[in-house]
Parts: sequence; structure tokens; C-alpha cells
Amino acid sequence: QIVAGRKYHTVIDIGCGDGSFLRRVDAKNKIGVDASVEMIRLNSIYVPQASYILGHFPDIPLQHNLIDMAHVSFVLDHVNDVNKFLVKTSKLLKSKGQFILAEFNPESMLNFRGHEEILKYRSLTGQVYEVQSNFSKLLNLEAMLKKYFDLEKMLSIDIGLEGIKIDYYLMRKK
Repeated sequence: QIVAGRKYHTVIDIGCGDGSFLRRVDAKNKIGVDASVEMIRLNSIYVPQASYILGHFPDIPLQHNLIDMAHVSFVLDHVNDVNKFLVKTSKLLKSKGQFILAEFNPESMLNFRGHEEILKYRSLTGQVYEVQSNFSKLLNLEAMLKKYFDLEKMLSIDIGLEGIKIDYYLMRKK
């Protein structure tokens, strides 16, 4: 809903997963980044006009001040250095560029899963993955975000499953 009716020149979806965001956003240039060959392959089927980069985001060389809007969903718990990730995202964005972030609320996930650091999930094609996942490092996420972005809106929504919440942030580059 945040992007409905808006047109962007260049957007990036970091951790693009199955491509659901790239399918919905109206942009002249769409870039998807993911560390999974399977997710890049699925995306290229659903959104063939986008460009895709296989790799771990903070280490991918991309031009600074290029992106109008960056989108990240459910990725930061898998990132080794969250600060490096946020610095890179900020550098990619044009002045006052938009940053949309959705992440499981760390407190609710720690209450649900404890400090378990391996997350198992099944992809759309049925393949089972085990990935590193650490919500403890996200306990001060809002403070980390405010170093690089102006927070325009934040919503925390209970998904109705054992107290798990999803936090949504709408921000602009400072």
C-alpha cells in the first residue's frame, strides 16, 4: 500500500525473495538482490524486466546516490553486520530517498524462538533451507535506523501467531 499509485525511477529490493515486492512496485528500473540462486531464478520468471544481482548485499559494488527507493523485508536477522548494511543502503539512496523496511519484531521473536540461531524454512519450490538468524542484534534497531534515516512512520502489527509481531518502517535518507 505504501507504494501504490507512486512511480519511481529506480528501486532496489534487497533480499528480493520470491519477487512479490518487485511485482507490485511501479518503477522504470527494478533491481533485485538475493543470496539464493533459486530466488533469483523465481524472480526472473515473475519480473523478467528487472535486473538481478546474486550475492550478499553489503559486499556488492553499486553506484552511490542511484536509488529512489530501497525495500528490505525479513533480512536483517540474517545479516552479520547490520550497521554496515544500513550504511550501504543509505549510500545507495538519492538525497531524501525512501527506505521501506519490514522485519519481525525482535522481542516477539526472542519470546517465540528463544536465542535459536538457525532458522529452517521451506521455499516456494519445496526446498528446505537452514540459515543463520539472530534477533538479539536487532533489539536496538530503531536507534540504528535513526543514525542514517529520518523515520516517517513505524507500525508494529501482531500477526496473531503466538505474540509474533512485524515492525514496518517508512523512512527517508537524512
